[in-house]
Amino acid sequence: MKKKDVLKIAALAVIAIFVLQYASMLDFLNPPKNTENEYYSIITVLSASIDYYERYLYTDNLDYEKMEWLKSNGMINEITQEQGVYKITLKKKEYVGEIYSLLLNEGIETYANARIILQPDIELDSKSNYSSAYFYTRKIKIEGIVPIFPEGSEIQVVSQVYILGEQAFQDGPVEIYTENKEIIVNSKVIDYEYVTEYTVPWEKRNSINLVNLSENYGEENILFEKQDQIVFSSPLGVSEQIIKKFDYVEYITADYAIVHPEFSDKEKVKYDFGENTIFPDSLLIIKSNDSIYGEFSSKNYNLYYSEIYFAEEYYVSDELKNQAFVYDKQLQINETVEMNANVMCTGNNILEVNELEIVTE
Repeated sequence: MKKKDVLKIAALAVIAIFVLQYASMLDFLNPPKNTENEYYSIITVLSASIDYYERYLYTDNLDYEKMEWLKSNGMINEITQEQGVYKITLKKKEYVGEIYSLLLNEGIETYANARIILQPDIELDSKSNYSSAYFYTRKIKIEGIVPIFPEGSEIQVVSQVYILGEQAFQDGPVEIYTENKEIIVNSKVIDYEYVTEYTVPWEKRNSINLVNLSENYGEENILFEKQDQIVFSSPLGVSEQIIKKFDYVEYITADYAIVHPEFSDKEKVKYDFGENTIFPDSLLIIKSNDSIYGEFSSKNYNLYYSEIYFAEEYYVSDELKNQAFVYDKQLQINETVEMNANVMCTGNNILEVNELEIVTE
Protein backbone atom coordinates (compact mmCIF):
# COMPACT_ATOMS: atom_id res chain seq x y z
CA MET A 1 0.00 0.00 0.00
CA LYS A 2 1.31 3.39 -0.94
CA LYS A 3 2.24 5.86 1.77
CA LYS A 4 -0.28 8.34 0.35
CA ASP A 5 -3.09 5.76 0.71
CA VAL A 6 -2.10 5.06 4.32
CA LEU A 7 -2.32 8.75 5.11
CA LYS A 8 -5.75 8.92 3.46
CA ILE A 9 -7.01 6.00 5.53
CA ALA A 10 -5.61 7.56 8.71
CA ALA A 11 -7.24 10.87 7.85
CA LEU A 12 -10.58 9.17 7.24
CA ALA A 13 -10.28 7.37 10.57
CA VAL A 14 -9.69 10.66 12.41
CA ILE A 15 -12.68 12.20 10.66
CA ALA A 16 -14.81 9.20 11.58
CA ILE A 17 -13.80 9.49 15.23
CA PHE A 18 -14.57 13.22 15.18
CA VAL A 19 -18.00 12.56 13.60
CA LEU A 20 -18.77 9.97 16.25
CA GLN A 21 -17.71 12.34 19.06
CA TYR A 22 -19.72 15.19 17.53
CA ALA A 23 -22.76 12.93 17.17
CA SER A 24 -22.33 11.85 20.78
CA MET A 25 -22.21 15.49 21.89
CA LEU A 26 -25.37 16.21 19.92
CA ASP A 27 -27.04 13.23 21.56
CA PHE A 28 -26.13 14.75 24.94
CA LEU A 29 -27.42 18.20 24.06
CA ASN A 30 -30.46 16.99 22.10
CA PRO A 31 -31.38 13.49 23.22
CA PRO A 32 -34.54 11.81 21.88
CA LYS A 33 -37.75 13.00 23.48
CA ASN A 34 -39.68 10.89 25.99
CA THR A 35 -36.62 9.00 27.18
CA GLU A 36 -35.08 8.76 30.60
CA ASN A 37 -32.36 11.19 29.47
CA GLU A 38 -34.61 14.00 28.27
CA TYR A 39 -32.72 17.31 28.27
CA TYR A 40 -34.38 20.51 29.48
CA SER A 41 -33.67 23.64 31.54
CA ILE A 42 -35.30 25.27 34.55
CA ILE A 43 -34.80 28.47 36.54
CA THR A 44 -34.88 27.47 40.18
CA VAL A 45 -33.78 28.26 43.73
CA LEU A 46 -30.64 26.41 44.76
CA SER A 47 -29.11 25.83 48.18
CA ALA A 48 -25.43 26.68 48.49
CA SER A 49 -22.75 27.68 50.96
CA ILE A 50 -20.08 30.38 50.87
CA ASP A 51 -16.71 28.77 50.14
CA TYR A 52 -14.57 31.93 50.08
CA TYR A 53 -14.41 35.52 48.81
CA GLU A 54 -11.89 36.63 46.23
CA ARG A 55 -9.43 39.19 47.59
CA TYR A 56 -11.01 42.14 45.78
CA LEU A 57 -13.63 44.76 46.63
CA TYR A 58 -15.32 46.97 44.05
CA THR A 59 -16.96 50.39 44.33
CA ASP A 60 -17.84 53.37 42.15
CA ASN A 61 -17.75 55.77 45.09
CA LEU A 62 -14.19 56.58 46.10
CA ASP A 63 -12.70 60.08 46.18
CA TYR A 64 -8.99 60.96 46.31
CA GLU A 65 -8.94 61.54 50.07
CA LYS A 66 -10.55 58.17 50.84
CA MET A 67 -8.26 56.48 48.34
CA GLU A 68 -5.14 57.80 50.04
CA TRP A 69 -6.56 56.86 53.43
CA LEU A 70 -7.16 53.32 52.18
CA LYS A 71 -3.68 53.01 50.69
CA SER A 72 -2.21 53.64 54.14
CA ASN A 73 -4.09 50.63 55.47
CA GLY A 74 -1.80 47.66 55.93
CA MET A 75 -4.38 45.26 54.52
CA ILE A 76 -4.57 46.97 51.09
CA ASN A 77 -2.24 45.95 48.28
CA GLU A 78 -3.32 48.38 45.53
CA ILE A 79 -6.26 50.37 44.13
CA THR A 80 -6.91 50.52 40.40
CA GLN A 81 -9.69 51.98 38.27
CA GLU A 82 -11.36 50.54 35.19
CA GLN A 83 -14.38 52.12 33.44
CA GLY A 84 -15.34 54.16 36.49
CA VAL A 85 -15.15 51.23 38.93
CA TYR A 86 -12.46 51.11 41.61
CA LYS A 87 -10.89 47.71 42.28
CA ILE A 88 -9.43 47.39 45.76
CA THR A 89 -6.95 44.54 45.91
CA LEU A 90 -6.39 43.15 49.40
CA LYS A 91 -3.28 41.37 50.60
CA LYS A 92 -5.37 38.43 51.80
CA LYS A 93 -8.88 37.29 50.97
CA GLU A 94 -9.53 36.94 54.71
CA TYR A 95 -9.54 40.76 54.95
CA VAL A 96 -12.64 41.18 52.75
CA GLY A 97 -15.20 41.31 55.56
CA GLU A 98 -13.15 43.68 57.73
CA ILE A 99 -12.42 46.16 54.92
CA TYR A 100 -16.04 45.99 53.75
CA SER A 101 -17.25 46.99 57.25
CA LEU A 102 -14.58 49.69 57.52
CA LEU A 103 -15.67 51.28 54.25
CA LEU A 104 -19.36 50.94 55.06
CA ASN A 105 -18.81 52.94 58.25
CA GLU A 106 -17.35 55.67 56.02
CA GLY A 107 -20.45 55.64 53.83
CA ILE A 108 -18.80 53.67 51.00
CA GLU A 109 -20.70 50.65 49.70
CA THR A 110 -18.63 47.89 48.13
CA TYR A 111 -19.24 44.47 46.66
CA ALA A 112 -17.17 41.36 46.04
CA ASN A 113 -17.03 38.14 44.08
CA ALA A 114 -17.36 34.83 45.86
CA ARG A 115 -17.00 31.15 45.20
CA ILE A 116 -19.99 29.16 46.38
CA ILE A 117 -20.59 25.43 46.65
CA LEU A 118 -23.94 24.15 45.43
CA GLN A 119 -25.67 21.45 47.43
CA PRO A 120 -25.02 18.13 45.68
CA ASP A 121 -28.55 17.44 44.49
CA ILE A 122 -31.77 19.23 43.60
CA GLU A 123 -35.38 18.10 43.42
CA LEU A 124 -36.84 17.84 39.94
CA ASP A 125 -40.33 18.56 38.65
CA SER A 126 -42.70 16.43 36.64
CA LYS A 127 -40.75 17.02 33.39
CA SER A 128 -38.17 14.50 34.54
CA ASN A 129 -38.35 10.75 35.00
CA TYR A 130 -36.20 11.20 38.10
CA SER A 131 -37.02 12.77 41.48
CA SER A 132 -33.61 14.45 41.83
CA ALA A 133 -30.43 15.25 39.93
CA TYR A 134 -26.80 15.63 40.97
CA PHE A 135 -24.60 18.57 39.98
CA TYR A 136 -21.79 17.86 37.56
CA THR A 137 -19.79 20.87 38.87
CA ARG A 138 -20.65 22.15 42.35
CA LYS A 139 -18.26 25.08 42.90
CA ILE A 140 -19.26 28.20 40.94
CA LYS A 141 -18.60 31.93 40.99
CA ILE A 142 -21.13 34.58 42.03
CA GLU A 143 -20.36 38.20 41.18
CA GLY A 144 -21.46 41.46 42.78
CA ILE A 145 -22.28 40.01 46.20
CA VAL A 146 -22.28 42.06 49.39
CA PRO A 147 -19.75 40.20 51.59
CA ILE A 148 -21.87 40.00 54.73
CA PHE A 149 -22.24 36.22 54.74
CA PRO A 150 -19.62 34.33 56.79
CA GLU A 151 -17.59 31.69 54.97
CA GLY A 152 -19.24 28.33 55.43
CA SER A 153 -22.71 29.79 56.00
CA GLU A 154 -25.69 28.72 53.92
CA ILE A 155 -27.35 30.90 51.28
CA GLN A 156 -29.92 30.45 48.53
CA VAL A 157 -29.43 31.51 44.93
CA VAL A 158 -31.49 31.67 41.75
CA SER A 159 -30.00 30.40 38.51
CA GLN A 160 -30.69 28.44 35.36
CA VAL A 161 -30.04 24.72 35.55
CA TYR A 162 -29.86 22.21 32.71
CA ILE A 163 -31.08 18.70 33.42
CA LEU A 164 -30.04 15.51 31.64
CA GLY A 165 -31.30 12.41 33.37
CA GLU A 166 -29.77 12.45 36.83
CA GLN A 167 -27.13 15.06 35.92
CA ALA A 168 -27.58 18.79 36.64
CA PHE A 169 -25.48 21.57 35.10
CA GLN A 170 -25.67 25.18 36.34
CA ASP A 171 -25.21 27.94 33.74
CA GLY A 172 -25.76 31.68 33.49
CA PRO A 173 -26.01 34.49 36.08
CA VAL A 174 -26.40 33.66 39.77
CA GLU A 175 -28.30 35.95 42.17
CA ILE A 176 -28.94 35.80 45.90
CA TYR A 177 -32.47 34.64 46.72
CA THR A 178 -34.17 35.97 49.88
CA GLU A 179 -37.40 35.02 51.58
CA ASN A 180 -39.43 36.05 54.61
CA LYS A 181 -40.23 33.46 57.24
CA GLU A 182 -41.42 33.14 60.83
CA ILE A 183 -39.06 31.87 63.54
CA ILE A 184 -39.19 31.70 67.34
CA VAL A 185 -36.66 33.78 69.32
CA ASN A 186 -36.06 34.72 72.94
CA SER A 187 -36.00 38.42 73.81
CA LYS A 188 -34.43 39.87 76.96
CA VAL A 189 -35.73 43.28 78.04
CA ILE A 190 -32.88 45.73 78.67
CA ASP A 191 -34.87 48.99 78.85
CA TYR A 192 -38.29 50.49 78.11
CA GLU A 193 -40.13 53.77 77.62
CA TYR A 194 -43.75 54.89 77.79
CA VAL A 195 -45.18 55.97 74.45
CA THR A 196 -48.36 57.84 73.55
CA GLU A 197 -49.64 57.75 69.98
CA TYR A 198 -52.10 60.41 68.77
CA THR A 199 -54.32 60.36 65.70
CA VAL A 200 -54.45 63.96 64.44
CA PRO A 201 -57.33 64.89 62.09
CA TRP A 202 -56.26 66.38 58.76
CA GLU A 203 -57.69 69.84 59.48
CA LYS A 204 -55.91 69.95 62.91
CA ARG A 205 -52.45 68.89 61.70
CA ASN A 206 -51.08 72.45 61.89
CA SER A 207 -52.01 72.78 65.57
CA ILE A 208 -49.06 70.56 66.55
CA ASN A 209 -46.26 72.74 67.91
CA LEU A 210 -43.13 70.69 67.30
CA VAL A 211 -40.83 73.36 68.73
CA ASN A 212 -42.55 73.30 72.13
CA LEU A 213 -42.77 69.51 72.13
CA SER A 214 -39.06 69.20 71.37
CA GLU A 215 -38.19 71.61 74.18
CA ASN A 216 -40.31 69.65 76.67
CA TYR A 217 -39.57 66.07 75.63
CA GLY A 218 -36.48 66.23 73.44
CA GLU A 219 -36.46 66.23 69.65
CA GLU A 220 -35.34 62.58 69.56
CA ASN A 221 -38.50 61.59 71.47
CA ILE A 222 -40.94 63.14 68.99
CA LEU A 223 -42.19 61.67 65.72
CA PHE A 224 -44.76 63.52 63.63
CA GLU A 225 -45.91 62.01 60.34
CA LYS A 226 -47.80 64.92 58.84
CA GLN A 227 -50.22 64.27 55.99
CA ASP A 228 -50.65 67.11 53.50
CA GLN A 229 -52.32 64.76 51.06
CA ILE A 230 -55.93 64.55 49.92
CA VAL A 231 -57.25 61.47 48.12
CA PHE A 232 -59.96 61.58 45.46
CA SER A 233 -62.93 59.22 45.60
CA SER A 234 -62.63 58.63 41.84
CA PRO A 235 -59.74 59.31 39.42
CA LEU A 236 -59.48 62.70 37.74
CA GLY A 237 -59.01 63.04 34.00
CA VAL A 238 -56.14 65.05 32.52
CA SER A 239 -58.30 68.09 31.87
CA GLU A 240 -59.70 67.97 35.43
CA GLN A 241 -56.19 67.87 36.86
CA ILE A 242 -55.34 71.04 34.93
CA ILE A 243 -58.55 72.83 35.94
CA LYS A 244 -58.26 71.84 39.62
CA LYS A 245 -54.64 72.94 40.09
CA PHE A 246 -55.79 75.61 42.57
CA ASP A 247 -53.44 78.00 44.36
CA TYR A 248 -53.34 75.81 47.47
CA VAL A 249 -52.55 72.65 45.44
CA GLU A 250 -48.82 72.05 45.10
CA TYR A 251 -49.00 68.74 43.20
CA ILE A 252 -51.85 66.80 41.61
CA THR A 253 -52.31 63.38 40.01
CA ALA A 254 -55.34 61.38 38.90
CA ASP A 255 -55.72 59.82 42.37
CA TYR A 256 -54.47 62.37 44.90
CA ALA A 257 -53.10 65.88 45.48
CA ILE A 258 -50.58 67.48 47.84
CA VAL A 259 -51.75 70.76 49.33
CA HIS A 260 -49.67 73.57 50.82
CA PRO A 261 -48.43 72.53 54.30
CA GLU A 262 -50.17 75.50 55.95
CA PHE A 263 -53.51 74.99 54.18
CA SER A 264 -56.19 73.26 56.28
CA ASP A 265 -59.57 74.48 54.96
CA LYS A 266 -61.40 71.18 54.73
CA GLU A 267 -64.69 72.71 53.55
CA LYS A 268 -62.92 74.49 50.69
CA VAL A 269 -61.42 71.17 49.54
CA LYS A 270 -64.84 69.48 49.69
CA TYR A 271 -66.32 72.29 47.61
CA ASP A 272 -63.55 72.04 44.99
CA PHE A 273 -63.10 68.25 44.86
CA GLY A 274 -66.35 66.79 46.22
CA GLU A 275 -67.85 65.69 49.52
CA ASN A 276 -66.31 62.22 49.28
CA THR A 277 -62.73 63.47 49.25
CA ILE A 278 -60.59 61.52 51.73
CA PHE A 279 -58.50 63.41 54.32
CA PRO A 280 -55.77 61.14 55.81
CA ASP A 281 -55.01 61.57 59.52
CA SER A 282 -51.55 62.54 60.72
CA LEU A 283 -49.70 60.51 63.34
CA LEU A 284 -47.97 61.99 66.40
CA ILE A 285 -45.85 59.77 68.65
CA ILE A 286 -44.35 61.04 71.92
CA LYS A 287 -42.17 58.98 74.23
CA SER A 288 -44.15 59.89 77.33
CA ASN A 289 -47.34 58.80 79.07
CA ASP A 290 -48.43 62.42 79.58
CA SER A 291 -51.86 63.24 78.14
CA ILE A 292 -51.02 66.38 76.14
CA TYR A 293 -53.65 66.49 73.43
CA GLY A 294 -56.88 65.37 75.05
CA GLU A 295 -58.94 66.37 72.02
CA PHE A 296 -57.29 63.73 69.83
CA SER A 297 -57.86 59.99 70.02
CA SER A 298 -54.81 58.29 71.52
CA LYS A 299 -53.40 55.03 72.79
CA ASN A 300 -50.62 54.24 75.22
CA TYR A 301 -48.13 51.42 75.08
CA ASN A 302 -44.65 50.52 76.23
CA LEU A 303 -41.68 50.58 73.87
CA TYR A 304 -39.24 47.88 74.92
CA TYR A 305 -35.57 47.69 73.93
CA SER A 306 -34.34 44.14 73.93
CA GLU A 307 -31.51 41.78 73.11
CA ILE A 308 -32.60 38.96 70.80
CA TYR A 309 -31.27 35.42 71.13
CA PHE A 310 -31.46 33.45 67.89
CA ALA A 311 -31.01 29.69 67.50
CA GLU A 312 -27.38 28.67 66.95
CA GLU A 313 -28.15 27.53 63.40
CA TYR A 314 -28.52 31.17 62.23
CA TYR A 315 -25.84 33.69 61.30
CA VAL A 316 -26.92 37.11 62.61
CA SER A 317 -25.00 40.39 62.80
CA ASP A 318 -24.61 41.99 66.24
CA GLU A 319 -26.61 44.99 65.01
CA LEU A 320 -29.69 42.83 64.38
CA LYS A 321 -29.53 41.33 67.86
CA ASN A 322 -30.71 44.64 69.37
CA GLN A 323 -34.36 45.28 68.57
CA ALA A 324 -37.30 47.34 69.84
CA PHE A 325 -40.90 46.22 70.09
CA VAL A 326 -44.17 47.54 71.50
CA TYR A 327 -46.35 45.80 74.04
CA ASP A 328 -49.36 47.03 75.99
CA LYS A 329 -48.46 45.14 79.17
CA GLN A 330 -45.72 45.73 81.72
CA LEU A 331 -42.49 43.75 81.40
CA GLN A 332 -39.58 43.92 83.81
CA ILE A 333 -35.94 44.74 83.08
CA ASN A 334 -33.99 41.49 82.39
CA GLU A 335 -37.24 39.59 81.82
CA THR A 336 -37.03 37.15 78.90
CA VAL A 337 -40.04 36.50 76.69
CA GLU A 338 -40.64 34.18 73.75
CA MET A 339 -41.42 35.98 70.48
CA ASN A 340 -42.46 35.31 66.92
CA ALA A 341 -39.98 37.02 64.60
CA ASN A 342 -40.69 37.73 60.95
CA VAL A 343 -37.26 37.78 59.32
CA MET A 344 -35.81 38.16 55.84
CA CYS A 345 -33.16 35.53 55.22
CA THR A 346 -31.17 33.59 52.67
CA GLY A 347 -30.28 30.11 53.80
CA ASN A 348 -29.31 30.39 57.47
CA ASN A 349 -28.24 34.05 57.17
CA ILE A 350 -30.72 36.50 58.68
CA LEU A 351 -30.58 39.84 56.86
CA GLU A 352 -33.42 41.81 58.49
CA VAL A 353 -35.85 41.54 61.38
CA ASN A 354 -39.16 42.84 60.03
CA GLU A 355 -41.47 42.36 62.99
CA LEU A 356 -41.51 41.03 66.55
CA GLU A 357 -44.57 39.83 68.44
CA ILE A 358 -44.79 38.25 71.87
CA VAL A 359 -46.09 34.67 71.90
CA THR A 360 -49.26 34.65 73.97
CA GLU A 361 -50.75 31.57 75.55
